[in-house]
Amino acid sequence: MKSVSLLASCALAAFVASACGAQAAVLSLSNASFEETPLTDGAYRAGGVNGWTNSGGNVGWQNPTTQLFANVPDGAQTGWVGTQKDLYAPGVLGQTAAASVGANTRYVLTADVGRRFDIPLAAFIVEILVGGQVVSSGGFGAADIDPGAFRTLSVSYDATEALSQPLSFRFRVTEEASAYSQVNFDNVAMEATSLSSAVPEPATWAMMIAGFGLAGSALRSRRALIALP
Repeated sequence: MKSVSLLASCALAAFVASACGAQAAVLSLSNASFEETPLTDGAYRAGGVNGWTNSGGNVGWQNPTTQLFANVPDGAQTGWVGTQKDLYAPGVLGQTAAASVGANTRYVLTADVGRRFDIPLAAFIVEILVGGQVVSSGGFGAADIDPGAFRTLSVSYDATEALSQPLSFRFRVTEEASAYSQVNFDNVAMEATSLSSAVPEPATWAMMIAGFGLAGSALRSRRALIALP
């Protein structure tokens, strides 16, 4: 009886381990918190950002004072994309996260999105792309973020098949504004989690069926013995 109970326990443990085994792998991003080139308090630089691709328009990084933000989520600096009609084209800033896409994998991009105290939040979108094609996107409006504050945005993409195309993402201003507007980003990260690891392997299913079957048989036998006069 003890050996049957042990087998059933092992079967349950195997199932739990299989179902809970999915662990996120953190993808390596460049200059994810915009700290690689330090700036003095209040300083900013417009143009190319180390480790990032500037696809056009108004982009840069800065070391904001408390006149812009109450605090910065990670480190002291932030990146930005901005725009102003007839003066600054809408900014686009992004980078490649992986050279290819894995099958049955969930990719989750997170970033802290900031709205400055002193100027409007630029209309923007955060996009995940595969081979240059948008596969998922998300964003916030001005009503979603308090002035001077940051809020974490999460965008996910579930890949069903392996693709030998680069996985990338970008922050993009979507509308020109008559007055200068800007959106800031910090603490950017991307994780990949296997969606198939939560499904038990055939050997695990076999152990579960055998273990629970024997446990059930033993329980029925025990009830039969108890019922005898």
